[in-house]
Amino acid sequence: FFSRSNSIGGGVVIMVRKDIKSKTILIPAVQNLLNEKEFECCLSEITVDKFSFILVCVYRSPKQCFVESFLEKFDILCTILHDKFKNIIITGDFNINVLNHDKTYFTFVNILKSYNLDYKV
Repeated sequence: FFSRSNSIGGGVVIMVRKDIKSKTILIPAVQNLLNEKEFECCLSEITVDKFSFILVCVYRSPKQCFVESFLEKFDILCTILHDKFKNIIITGDFNINVLNHDKTYFTFVNILKSYNLDYKV
C-alpha cells in the first residue's frame, strides 16, 4: 500500500483474499517515484494455479496540476516493470479523460503502446 503522510485521505491499496498467494513488491526505483497526490502506487505479486503476475495500483489526484510529471513517472514505472516482469496488470485511477483526445490523452496512449499495454474502461 501507499499511505499519505502529509494529508488526510487518499493513498492506494491492493487487497487480496487470504487463500490467494500474494506478496508485496518493493522496488527502490519505484519507491523513489512516489509523491503524494502526484504519483501514488503499490505493487503485489499474485499467484493463481502456478500463474504469477504483478498487479499494480496507480493513483493521480484530479485536483493537482501534475499531469506532465505523472506521465513521466508512469513511463519510468512501465520501464521498470517491463524490464523486471513478464506478466503485468496495471489498475487504478489516472484521472485522465480518455474521451478528450488532447495532448495528455495521446501521451498516455503512446506510453501504453510502447510497452504493449492497452487500457480498458
